[in-house]
Amino acid sequence: MAVLSEEAVAKRIESPLNLFNRLRSTTKKDTTIVSIPSPKAEDLIPDLEKRIDVAGSKSKALSVMNKVLNRLDKELDCIESKKLPSVVRDMATAIRSMEPEQTDKNNNGVQFVIYQPMIMQEADFGEVIEVRE
Repeated sequence: MAVLSEEAVAKRIESPLNLFNRLRSTTKKDTTIVSIPSPKAEDLIPDLEKRIDVAGSKSKALSVMNKVLNRLDKELDCIESKKLPSVVRDMATAIRSMEPEQTDKNNNGVQFVIYQPMIMQEADFGEVIEVRE
């Protein structure tokens, strides 16, 4: 055990580390870090399961349609010219029916998710420490 001089004791008492330790020991309440919950896919995209099912069906339908188009392309010369407009109209209808319905024409699909920061109150910091000179 070492004996400290008055000067060394005063230096230790006035040190910033000592002040920090005294401040930490006076707070009785544990502080918690506020975390922001991550949004779930269901919250960001409405009807997610339905859209996934539709996308799978649309993929299969596109595959069949591509096969039909390839076959139609090969046999296009054999189709009478009077029937060509109806073929084009039917193909346009098929393509239009596969596109998703848009309820709002001005909606560009952009979504903004805004989080409100949690503001800590004075009571969250524990007891008031009296500072004396």
